[in-house]
Amino acid sequence: MGDECSNNVFEGDVTIPDGTVLKPGVDFIKTWAIRNTGTCQWDEGFALVFIGGDRAIDPYDFLFKKTSDIISSGEGVNISIKLTAPLANGDYQGHWRMRNDKGYYFGTILSVYFTVQK
Repeated sequence: MGDECSNNVFEGDVTIPDGTVLKPGVDFIKTWAIRNTGTCQWDEGFALVFIGGDRAIDPYDFLFKKTSDIISSGEGVNISIKLTAPLANGDYQGHWRMRNDKGYYFGTILSVYFTVQK
């Protein structure tokens, strides 16, 4: 069940494609290309929220600001999150989803999948 006002579609990984191998402890930027496919603009109060995965990657939420981050209906945007590769070797993942200013989650889940290897 969707909301016509708030929706998005994933358009591609800009950085760190699935399966990227990283060194332990490395800081990196994960960037997704997404498009506002709803009828409402994204502005202050909207956020890309961490909803699951490995807390060891130091995830956080991306918060839209009133003046600099307004995304109109039909507009595409690259959203970046700074993360840290854990110190232990292994496979890691994180998942984010857009949330509107009323607390409603919408659109495609955005994920990062990577491997830490010394």
